[in-house]
Amino acid sequence: MNKNTSLILGSLFILASGLIYTIERLSSYVYWLAQINTGSWQTNPGISFFG
Repeated sequence: MNKNTSLILGSLFILASGLIYTIERLSSYVYWLAQINTGSWQTNPGISFFG
């Protein structure tokens, strides 16, 4: 594996992890909005990086 391949794979993994994190936060926010609109949950979702 040469340097270009390592660079491409590293960039791909960083982009994929960012996309997965974004989708996870989006699904959490949509779930929270659904519960707020039904009146069953009155607090904001946690936005901690590790939680």
